[in-house]
Amino acid sequence: MTTPNAPLDRDCARYLDGAIVDNGVALVTSAHRGQKNAMTATFFAESSHLPPLLRVSIARNSFTWGLVGEAGRFGLSVLAQGQEELAIRCGTGSGKGTERLAAISHRMGAHGVPLLMDALTTSECLVVDALELPDFTVFVAEVVASYRETSKSYLRPLLVSELRDHVAKSHG
Repeated sequence: MTTPNAPLDRDCARYLDGAIVDNGVALVTSAHRGQKNAMTATFFAESSHLPPLLRVSIARNSFTWGLVGEAGRFGLSVLAQGQEELAIRCGTGSGKGTERLAAISHRMGAHGVPLLMDALTTSECLVVDALELPDFTVFVAEVVASYRETSKSYLRPLLVSELRDHVAKSHG
């Protein structure tokens, strides 16, 4: 786990520097057979309004990929400005063998998905399709429940460029 002001590995810094699209930052949450995880994601988007579908790209070598693939469900929580350290903590290193969600306020949704209590929005999603790419899988999922944290509604979503700037200032 990364602690505040700890140096980040070169792969993380290179990843943030190489971002082409200034997308939002979210956490993908997953659970299967007693194991839970949260992983930072920047490759996600809405795919359809009716039915409500979204997609997220997850590296095939990640712990989350296995949990989502086995369970067929995941949570997607869009982070707000000011949640940079949470994004770094869940985006550095593997979640396997750790309890990332132990320090994050969450509850289990009706479909067995960890749902974050302190994100701009949190959606519970059931996988309906998966596109296998050489290193990633794009999971397409139907949103079966979605929640908005009204106390954060005045905040903007955290963007990749803001996360990159935060890393440069705090972890450089």
